[in-house]
Amino acid sequence: MNVTTLDGFKYSLTSSFVKMSPVLQMLKLHITHKDQHELPVTLKTLLNAVKFCAIIDQNQVPMQEPIPDTTVYFSELVSQQEYEFVDSLNSDSKEDEIKNLFEFADYIDFKKLRRLMAKTIAFKIKRCKNVEDIRKQFELVNDIDEKEYAKLEEDSKCLH
Repeated sequence: MNVTTLDGFKYSLTSSFVKMSPVLQMLKLHITHKDQHELPVTLKTLLNAVKFCAIIDQNQVPMQEPIPDTTVYFSELVSQQEYEFVDSLNSDSKEDEIKNLFEFADYIDFKKLRRLMAKTIAFKIKRCKNVEDIRKQFELVNDIDEKEYAKLEEDSKCLH
């Protein structure tokens, strides 16, 4: 199946990758061999998704259980292959790539990749001590002004 990425690259998806996604399977039925379908993803993210597919295809990585409430290391929550995959993501833009992979996996309904990225994000949030740590971890802008923040503080006092 031939696709074009957001950044204009053409790529031919393998049948094993297409099999991982019900969405891509449907698209394949509706396009001819010559047609190019544009995917809402950069080449870098697509190649990381393909890399993950090859890892789970080769190693038959099972779906892992939900994240327990106890304090554990991320490497204990996922298979060795999944851990190495997440660790291999480019560290200078790792947070962005994790988010991009999650969004792309969700778009094409690639369950195993979506679940791994969700676990990765959840584990990172769980390690944060407060909202400010979460904002810093994911480079989120605080869009609440001081007046709104004061009201939220007042409202939260009523709950305690």
